Amino acid sequence: MLQQELDAAIAGWRTAADEGFASAQYSLGRLFYDGYGVAETDKEAVLWFTKAAEQGHVNAQLFLGLMSLRGRGMRHGKQRQEGGTVARKGS
Repeated sequence: MLQQELDAAIAGWRTAADEGFASAQYSLGRLFYDGYGVAETDKEAVLWFTKAAEQGHVNAQLFLGLMSLRGRGMRHGKQRQEGGTVARKGS
């Protein structure tokens, strides 16, 4: 994918994510998690995964759990509390 095509896709996902679409929020989370087309930043990944997970997006919940287990993007005490809360919402 060309960088300008990726930039256009990211802009579209960001617009949709800001409007509350969970799948777009998850997609942004994955971009930031992987550093694909954007600077890798766990803080941004957690932000977008959390927004999607709170709406019941299962893959976002999964990635929050993985990040928590790997100690990425969350303070240790907070990650367990939030990870458990999100997991219960998806149950």
